[in-house]
Amino acid sequence: MIPETEVLEAWQKQAVRAELEEIVSSHHFSQSRRYPAFLRFIVEAALRGETELLRERVIGTEVFGRASSYDTNADPIVRMTAAEVRKRIAQYYRETSREDQTQIEVRAGSYVPIFIFPGRPEPAAIVHREVEEAPSKQFDGQGNQVEGHPVEPISRPLEASAVRRPVKRLYFVPAIFILLAGLAAGWFLLRPRQPLDEIWAPLFEPGQSLTICAGQPQLAQNLTLAESLARGNVLTQEDVLALIDLVSFLQSKGHKFNLKMSPNATLADLRAAPVVLVGGLNNQWTLRALSRLRLQMKYSESESAGEFRIFDRQNPEGRVWKISARQSSAQQSQDYALIARFIDQETGQPTIIAAGLGGAGTDAAVEYLTHNEQLQKLIHALPAGKRNFEAVLGSSVVKGNQGQPQLLAVESW
Repeated sequence: MIPETEVLEAWQKQAVRAELEEIVSSHHFSQSRRYPAFLRFIVEAALRGETELLRERVIGTEVFGRASSYDTNADPIVRMTAAEVRKRIAQYYRETSREDQTQIEVRAGSYVPIFIFPGRPEPAAIVHREVEEAPSKQFDGQGNQVEGHPVEPISRPLEASAVRRPVKRLYFVPAIFILLAGLAAGWFLLRPRQPLDEIWAPLFEPGQSLTICAGQPQLAQNLTLAESLARGNVLTQEDVLALIDLVSFLQSKGHKFNLKMSPNATLADLRAAPVVLVGGLNNQWTLRALSRLRLQMKYSESESAGEFRIFDRQNPEGRVWKISARQSSAQQSQDYALIARFIDQETGQPTIIAAGLGGAGTDAAVEYLTHNEQLQKLIHALPAGKRNFEAVLGSSVVKGNQGQPQLLAVESW
């Protein structure tokens, strides 16, 4: 159990914020947006004494933009991010630990941070109630005990008293509401079309579900990219994060989808509905679709080296983006991805591709395709009247964590 509330002094809060900035500016966090955003949110909420916000659903909505009703079981982005943040903080302190250093911890089973100050034997915890760190006991339908996730503390809503004041009857109020409603409707109809709407519109037909066809189904780590590809049954952590982001985006738009792993998907599946292909060299359907397009990807192997590359079929040696296949995702410093939208001639369906050379590239591709501010750059680069496109993205990678994707090349038709 974590002890009851402790109020920090001003100098302690200043020390915590200074340490927070040191952590998020380190190479363990600086190339990411997801992990610093999570850590900043929980630390600042704790310093303000608002630990009632540090629950999975609240963090999902406030930090990651999920809908307030999102399914935390189907979308575990908060739990996955917290686990990765704990690991990165541990790595950071292994490299920088000093006797005079204020430390921030996020212990397993809780999203409430712990602050440890120099010369103080016990950590300072800012919590409003005791938080259970061990998994809660749950039971299945036969009464057998099973392990579950920690139960989130329940906070009662604050009760506020209201003072009623007499209000004169204003007969012109309904007219004002009618006028405002008309203005709002006019703005909605005339507002500029958002980049997300423009890119995804061909796949978002009313009442039509999508098919997501992703790479391989077995989670693996610490393999080189070439080993992952050779095994043929690998889904990296970055691939998982990319799928979570894509699924959350589709759910936020209210669109249904069917998820198929590439070994189990059939051509009939891809002909049945609009398709999103996730993953590059580990997804046979992505490679099949790209084989008919100008920008393609392949694995070039030799005795001494191996490369994953994106290349221009019309200029295969002049326009090429490549990474070593002999590195693991944690060893990469750069990754590239292809994104595309077109009508697939083989399936007849609108298709979007988010395909990285490595897992970090796939994660970057999904991030790019699901954010207005990123897609705005792509929209500006497309000639008027061109509905189909391929684009190359580049992203720096630090310890397996992709940075913000950059648009490098575009082809359209």
